[in-house]
Order: sequence, then C-alpha cells, then structure tokens
Amino acid sequence: MQAGVEHALTVFYQGIPVRDPVWGGFYFADDYIYNLGIGLSTTPPNFGKVWFPCFDNFVERATFDYHVTTTADKKAFCVGELVSEAMPSPNRIKRHFKMERPITTYLSSIAAANYAVSRAIHPAASGDIPVDLIAKPGDLNQMIIQFEKIGLAIDAFEYWFGRYRFSRVGYVATTVGAMEHPTNVAYPISTVQGGTLLQNERLYGHELGHHWWGDITTLDDARDMWIKEGTAEYSSHLFMEWAYGKSDFRDAIKSNLSNILFNAHKNDGGMFLPLSPMPYEHTYGTHTYRKGAAMIHNLRGYVGDDEFRRLSTMVFDSMDGKSMNAYQFRDFLNRHSSRDLTAYFDDYIFNPGYCTFYIDTVGVSRVNNMDYLDLGIQQKAYHAAHLYREVPMEVSVYNDKLERFVFTVELSGPYQQVHKELPVGFKPAMVILNELQNLNHASLQSQGIIKKTGLRPYLILQWWSMYLM
Repeated sequence: MQAGVEHALTVFYQGIPVRDPVWGGFYFADDYIYNLGIGLSTTPPNFGKVWFPCFDNFVERATFDYHVTTTADKKAFCVGELVSEAMPSPNRIKRHFKMERPITTYLSSIAAANYAVSRAIHPAASGDIPVDLIAKPGDLNQMIIQFEKIGLAIDAFEYWFGRYRFSRVGYVATTVGAMEHPTNVAYPISTVQGGTLLQNERLYGHELGHHWWGDITTLDDARDMWIKEGTAEYSSHLFMEWAYGKSDFRDAIKSNLSNILFNAHKNDGGMFLPLSPMPYEHTYGTHTYRKGAAMIHNLRGYVGDDEFRRLSTMVFDSMDGKSMNAYQFRDFLNRHSSRDLTAYFDDYIFNPGYCTFYIDTVGVSRVNNMDYLDLGIQQKAYHAAHLYREVPMEVSVYNDKLERFVFTVELSGPYQQVHKELPVGFKPAMVILNELQNLNHASLQSQGIIKKTGLRPYLILQWWSMYLM
C-alpha cells in the first residue's frame, strides 16, 4: 500500500464470542442473545473485541452497519436506526441497523429475542425524541409502567448537559445489565419485573446520563472511570431533583454520602482510594460510582448551579467524540470557569479519604457600633493525605425567630477564624455549616424543628457542624 493514501479494508472473520467471568461479553441465555460491551473483571475492560475485530479502547471511534439474520420468531435490535427488514426465507428475518454517529467500539450492541416494541415520542427542548422500550411481549407493559418518568429524565439532562445528540432513546430488556449502549441500552429484566419505581428510575437515569457522560465524551483510560461512572451516577440524582424536588434530592445525596463513608473502603479492598488514578482492580468499585457522584456534587457546589450547567454543556459542545483524563478535565474546566478548580481536583479527585469542617467556637463582638459573628472553624482529615483548601463553605445563621442569614466563607487549613458583620438587630441563636448539603465532606448531619415533646430518631453524626448559642 502506498503511504499517505487511504485504503478501505474488508476483514472476514468468524468464531464463538466469549463472556467475562464476572459480567460482560456475549450472552446466550433464557432465549435472549445479546452483548454487554464491558468486562468487569478484565483489564482493559473494553469488550468490543470479544465479537468483532477492532481497536478496542476508550479513544478510537467508528460508525457501524449491522446486518443480522435471526430465526423468524426473533428480531434483532442494534445501536442506531433500523434501515431495512427483509425475510430472505420463510423462517428467517434479516435486519439492517446503521449507527452513523461514531462511537467507541465497546458501545457497539446487538440484542435478539422475540421482542415487542413500545415507541413514544417525547417533546424535548431540542425537538421530538423517539423513545423505544423493547421487551418480550409478556414484560412490555410492566416496562412501560416502570419507565413512566423517562421523559422527565430526558428533560433534566437536556437542561443540565445540553441537547440529546443521538437519534432516539432505546432500552432493550436482557437477562443481565445495565449497559449504556447508545439507543440500545441493555436493561436487566429482573429490575423491570421486581424492582420498585425508584430503583428503576435510578438505574435508567444512570444509563441515560451516559448518553452524555461516556457516549459523547468519555475517559481515555480505565483509571479515570469516575469521569463517566461518577457523572452518570450523579445524573440519576439530578433526575431525582428534577422529578421529585430539592428535599428528595438532598436525601439521595446524604444517603450516597453515608454509603461511601461507611462502605466504600470496605467494598474496595479495605482502602481509601483517590478517584484518579484508580487501580485497575477497583475500576468498577464503590469509590468510582458513589464517591465519584459525591465529588461531582461538590463541583456543582464550588461553581454554583448556573456555571455547573454552562460548563457541563461546554464539555459536550467542545469535546464531542473526544476522550480525556482527569488532568485534561481539570484544565478544560479551568479555561472556562470563573473559579480556579486546581484545589478542587487536588482535594477531591487526586486525594484519598475525606475531610470535614466543624465549628469550634462562636461568639458575637461589637466594633464601631456594629455586631460581628466570630467563628472558629476546625478542619479534620478522615484518611485524607492532606487537608482541603479554598473550600467555599456556606454558613447559615439563625435567630430565635428562625430568621436566616447566610454567607459564604472560603476555608483552608486546620483552623480558621471568621469575623462576619451581622445585619442590624440580628441576634444569632444557632450557626450551621453546609446546611443545604452543597458539599459532601466526612460528616453527616440532619436538621429538624421540634414542635412538641416526644421521641424522634435522629442521625448519629461523626462530626457535628451545628452550633447552638
């Protein structure tokens, strides 16, 4: 071949596709045939290679045509759009799907069974989006019920991340899942049949979030798996916020934080791990998913809702079809954010463990006929390599009428004194750090108003960030 000249190659191959010992690969089970594009116990985990020849990584992308012949009692569904269907013989069906948007090879997908399809059209902000739910006939109605809020998930993610860029939304029932193949998400039928609405919403919300984080822009190596899995998990929290409101959203954030503080190290080899670089053996562990989601919430807390939304949209506008590592992600955000996020990445992404802040002393002083709130705030480490710096901490101050005065202070190091002017006539009775859970640190807290005598359970706290005066 002449150097510098493009050539088209046709590679003929055949064989028996394989499965990962734990999860992933090609499945022939319970009259389903399908693939899952990741092998959980394989390094590297990309699993396009188990059924077709490819450069199988998180960087290379390709378009796909699928020509799939099945027996007449089954139909194949693949990523992309159905181009044609024919019956070359009375007992055979041949279907042609085409994925015109380049995707990474591990996202290539096929599923075949005696499927039925429910198609709805969702009027999204970016235009009408077809939504296909694909399951065996006896399961389809239950799948429709479980996915009743899928339109809200689309709306939430278009609001936060920008327009949906694939031709349709599609979920196909399989025995094992879930896996974010774009337009053809492999979705576990056991969750459809036996899961609650909330369990299904969390799962399909996570997978839909991948249609931005992972399918459009993704990581360049499995050691930064948090870039797609932490963000997708946080996407399910954003969906909950959109569908159910702030209170339920905060409950989900606190529940996730409790999970990682008590369980992440136990689940991942007894170690407190940084999100980057993640050891390959813990690529798909609790740190990646749950701590990843918690730290993305912190990014939102650092920059605020409007900028978090703007930056997220810019990621997909600027890096459509591209991959990045943690340092490239940091540098991209720093170029476009109004806040330098170097300390954020040093503290939450590259740092193991956690830190937290609590009020050590509180008082009121009077200077030049003005009242000032005087706080002493300590920072403690919980298996972290270093203390946090430049943390934008929201401080809530209440008087005895439950009127609230809020300000933000930037905290660094083991101890910091805060001297803040109070509104005229405002007499503080209680001070709370991080009342609205804008940041996830090594502390759990719960607030409530007691209006009558009796017993009421409260969360036991590791560190208490409230001070009564």
